[in-house]
This record gives sequence, C-alpha cells and structure tokens, in this order.
Amino acid sequence: MKWREFTVWFPEGFRESITGMLFDAGCIGTQDEDGLVRAYFDESVPVQGVVDSLSGIQGVTFEVSDMDDQDWYASWKEQFGPMRASGLLICPPWNVVDPAPGEKLLMLDPGQAFGAGDHVTTMMVLGMLHDWAQGRDGLAEARLLDLGTGTGILAIAAHMYGVGDVTAVDNVVPAIETAGRNLSLNGLVGSIKMLPGSIGEAGKGYDIILANIFQEVLLDLMPDMVAALKPGGVVIVSGLLEGQEDAVFAAAEKAGLRLASKKSDCGWVSASLGPLVAKQ
Repeated sequence: MKWREFTVWFPEGFRESITGMLFDAGCIGTQDEDGLVRAYFDESVPVQGVVDSLSGIQGVTFEVSDMDDQDWYASWKEQFGPMRASGLLICPPWNVVDPAPGEKLLMLDPGQAFGAGDHVTTMMVLGMLHDWAQGRDGLAEARLLDLGTGTGILAIAAHMYGVGDVTAVDNVVPAIETAGRNLSLNGLVGSIKMLPGSIGEAGKGYDIILANIFQEVLLDLMPDMVAALKPGGVVIVSGLLEGQEDAVFAAAEKAGLRLASKKSDCGWVSASLGPLVAKQ
C-alpha cells in the first residue's frame, strides 16, 4: 500500500486548526514537530481538497510526498522514544529502557492518530497532577476523572501516583481503543474505568478532574465539570493557547471555581481551578 505524507509548515497558533482540518480530511496519523506537522493519508483518500484548503491559508506552506507501507511505519515510529516527566519514565513498547531509582515505568503505545504524550500541554498537566498527588492525604480514597483521555496517559499516570479511583472517558472511538491497549500494556485492565462518551457518562463525586481539551469544549463543559466535583474539588485544564485562558477562567468563576495556579510554556497554558468558591 502507498501513503501520502503532507508536511505542513504554519505560523504560531495554527497547529490546532491545521491538525483538525487534516483529520477531518481523512488523515490517519500525524507527527508534531516544532513549527510543522506531518500528516499521513491512505492513497485511496482524495487529497485535492486538502491541497486547495492549505493553499488558501496565508502563511502556510506544504509539500506532498509518496511513501510505501514500510517507510511510513518506520517514519511514524522514529518519533517515539523514552522520555522522563514528573517521576515517570514513559516508553513505547518497541523502545523500553530501565527506569532510574524512584521512577515508575509507563508503557505508552500512542496509536497512529495520537501523539506520544510529550506535547507541552500533557507535560504541564502531569506536573500539576504530580504536585497535587504529592501534597494530598488519603490519596488511595481519592476519585479522579480524565476527561478526553486520548492515549490514557494521564489516567495511567494518576494510578501510578497512587490515586485509588480513576475514571477515563473519551467520545472518540479510536481513543478508547488506544487507551485500552495502554491499560493492557501497563497491567491496569480493570484498575481504571474506561468509558465511551463525555462527562455525562462519568457520574459525579470527583476530587479532581483533568481536562486537556480545546477551549470551546472547556467552555461548554465547565458547569458540568463543577457539578461533578466534590466540595473542595479541583479542575486542571490545559490545551489552551495563550490568550484563550481568560475566557475559561471567567467561565470557571461563573460556575464556582477560582484560579489557583497557572503555567505557560511554548505558547500554551495550563491551570488549576479550585477549590470551590463558597457562594453568598
């Protein structure tokens, strides 16, 4: 089988919209690099619409090349290597190294439609989650929801940090399949609840909710997230481009949360919201 590789260069702030457009057009996998994204299409997918769309975006340039099956798979796997973050050694199953003393090994197969877990938004959430877990008593009784789990990396990390009750949801079928494979890789099938759907399927009574998703979804789901928290609960949000956070913070305050802490890196913002503000 032949594949088409689109290499797309774009201005700062365009990654989210470009990647979404490529997946909408039928790409089956992407590689994120600084200032560019590589997208892969089965040769049977008509790509003239992609060419036309990219050609019409100011500041975007691209090139298209053909690859055979072996070249595509090798290229896709090359981007994934071991990485360390917040007490974890994260390894793809084809490139596993020994963890250092005190590290926990997290096996992660990203799947062809997901990243390796090394995006700055994921890294910031891992850091905030690690800090939250380190400073909390009764962690074994805590309940956590990973909303929009993707590969499952945050849910798996939460379990490894000692959170006793972890639920992960996603409304994208390939995400549930990929996350399920990663639960199996880490011997956690049955230890983490994996549900198709969104927050409505996840129930209530959580101590912390992780939401590394787009701004529009955060704004839409903020009241539901607050309603799903226990009193004193925390929401960690991410996936926000700089400049998008103020609207999310305003929505959180309206729903009953306050900004507790914020991090920014490479043009992205993550924040911890909580505890619940007492209403007068």
